[in-house]
Amino acid sequence: MLKFLATALLGAGLSLSALADSNTSGALTVPHVFGDHMVLQTGPAVPIWGWAQPGEAITVAFAGQKKTATAGSDGAWKVLLEPLAVSEKPADLTITGPGTESLAFHDVLVGEVWLCSGQSNMQKPVGTWRGQPVTVLNAQQEIAAADYPLIRLMNVEIANEDKPQRDFNITAHPKQDYPWEGWVVCTPQSLDQIKFSAVGYFFAQKLFTTLHVPIGMIEATAGGTHVEGWMPPNGFTDPALADFAKAAQTPKAKFEGTVTTALYNGMIAPMVPYALRGILWYQGESNLIKNDRLYAPKIKGLITGWRANWGHELPFYYVQLPDLYYSKRKNPGHNPVDEAFFREQQGAALTLPRTGVAVTTDVSDPTNMHPPNKKPVGERLALLALAHVYDHKDVEPSGPMYKPGSIEHEGSKAVVHYTHVGKGLVSKDGAPLTGFTAAGADGIFYPADAAISGDAVVITSSQVKKPKEVRFDWDEAADSNLFNKDGLPAAPFRTDHQPQPPEPVTIAAPGTSSMPDAAPR
Repeated sequence: MLKFLATALLGAGLSLSALADSNTSGALTVPHVFGDHMVLQTGPAVPIWGWAQPGEAITVAFAGQKKTATAGSDGAWKVLLEPLAVSEKPADLTITGPGTESLAFHDVLVGEVWLCSGQSNMQKPVGTWRGQPVTVLNAQQEIAAADYPLIRLMNVEIANEDKPQRDFNITAHPKQDYPWEGWVVCTPQSLDQIKFSAVGYFFAQKLFTTLHVPIGMIEATAGGTHVEGWMPPNGFTDPALADFAKAAQTPKAKFEGTVTTALYNGMIAPMVPYALRGILWYQGESNLIKNDRLYAPKIKGLITGWRANWGHELPFYYVQLPDLYYSKRKNPGHNPVDEAFFREQQGAALTLPRTGVAVTTDVSDPTNMHPPNKKPVGERLALLALAHVYDHKDVEPSGPMYKPGSIEHEGSKAVVHYTHVGKGLVSKDGAPLTGFTAAGADGIFYPADAAISGDAVVITSSQVKKPKEVRFDWDEAADSNLFNKDGLPAAPFRTDHQPQPPEPVTIAAPGTSSMPDAAPR
């Protein structure tokens, strides 16, 4: 019935979100986050919700449970299934009203559900994609091997909306080259056809091959987007974001090039409160391009806002931006250290509990905004989940990270200490350590020599008699050789607090365009 209703609405030029907002028909419906082949989250209570005639009694049946609810005056109803055990056995979830109306979803599994979101580097699929001539590394082999019946995938259609929607827009995007299918079983054909996120897929693959439970992945991405478009209205609590908060109250109004909250309204709100285990985030290029100096409060606002709306402190793992020659761009111009300062802003997320970062300096291509080596990115996000969510004690989830405040001064030497040394610090290629610079009291940084000493690195420089401050990989083309023996790269850091240099002044040549981001899905 649901498929028939959707077909009828599309034929009439209407969307399911429009139906959800008004529900003038009173038909028994649920949002399209529910469907055949879906995965329901094991562990917490599982919300199932939808709309019907006001006052109607609704019964939801699944896994031996029957839960009832009565539709309110606006037609909305919701039940909570009691915590579900993991199950790879296909089952039916049925929803019935007092009359003959009913919905049935088939081949439903119970396992782990994650949402992956952001802009084009999260959006980039494994295979070919218009606007990006370079596919993911080993794309053909990866697609051919993507036969995972217990991994289920779903894409959310791009939608910018003035207010939070009750359902997704399932009409095809004008530049979309695949049909809406809702949840699909992961096969070589489906992975390639729906152009599912490579990072999300490789995360799911790593999780499944380790946990051996059903994995559900929801992708909600849009290339070239700014973080403020993804933020909910309740995310702008920081006083520094007062202008953005004001813009969020004005429908369709652009502020600094973005319709604030529009992507959240159209792509995230319709799936709240679908039970998730956690969130993966890969975004920031568009904010860096416009020299955004307020990304730190924005990313914290996004996390706290999403968590508040879900009602859970969901784990949130993000990807540190890969290397790119932003300083070679025009309009606006950039300094070679701008990306390092932006990565520091991304790090504000780590001040919140249950967060983590995947460092990508070693799998970047500074000449390509969409580096093709996406498998390690997805797998590093999975390591964070395995260690912190699934309590795998044998997993080292991170490369070496500078321990804040740990710098020591010993005459002509500076010593910095690391956490996440894993099995030990190492030079990946056996060569002397690279990427370190040091500054004395004058604050001018010079190249430095570095040597491993236990969980620390000792820094000296022939140009700095008494090193006071240290920086590591503080550059847009960072690719140094300090790793832990677990194979993960050290994260960029600095010990100083110098302000970010002012924006360089550049004049774009007539007709010059900005570096292209992704083609819209």
